[in-house]
Amino acid sequence: MWETTYFHPMGGAEGIVEWLKGTTLRPALECPGEQSDAFLTALTREVHIACGASKADPILFPFSRLFLVATRRRP
Repeated sequence: MWETTYFHPMGGAEGIVEWLKGTTLRPALECPGEQSDAFLTALTREVHIACGASKADPILFPFSRLFLVATRRRP
């Protein structure tokens, strides 16, 4: 097993949130539209603060993946 971190250039906080919509945020996006929109707005603001970059600056987003190789013992 090993871990690899890929760095994806994102177009600011909005790009990171857009990336997360396809994976981590899917359950949150199932909420009614108004709640989902408010959550995404707040999340984008927090990501922007956490990254400490201006809105125009690209951000390198670290995306870690775990890889596992397994074999099955044959009788």
